[in-house]
Amino acid sequence: MCASTLVNAGVSIYGIQKLLDHSNIATTQRYAHLASERLHETVKLVDAGYGRG
Repeated sequence: MCASTLVNAGVSIYGIQKLLDHSNIATTQRYAHLASERLHETVKLVDAGYGRG
């Protein structure tokens, strides 16, 4: 839950990896679940960056 909370707060997966002392990024990815609304926010930022938003 800690990794998911951090990723959804905008902390990078690499920062979370270091904080949790995971030697392999795949371990961090297993526990860091991005909430769907956070994913939608990210898509909106990408669209805005390409002039589509």
